[in-house]
Amino acid sequence: MSATKSTRVLVIDDDELTLTTVRKLLEVQGYSVDVSLSARDALARLPETHYDAILCDMWMPGMTGKDFYQQ
Repeated sequence: MSATKSTRVLVIDDDELTLTTVRKLLEVQGYSVDVSLSARDALARLPETHYDAILCDMWMPGMTGKDFYQQ
C-alpha cells in the first residue's frame, strides 16, 4: 500500500547520504518528504509546515533527537 501525496514526512539527520536514501525510499512509496541536516533547522520549520510523521536521528551534533523531541 502506498501513501497519498498529502502524507508529509520530515526526515532529520546530519548525514546527507542517509537523508538522500530515506527520502528516495519514502518518495517511491508516495510520501511527500522534506529533509533537514539539523534538529534546530527542523524546529524552525515546524510552525510553518504540518508533518504527519517525523523521522529523526538520535545522535546529532548541536541538538540530539531527544532534545528535538523535548522541544
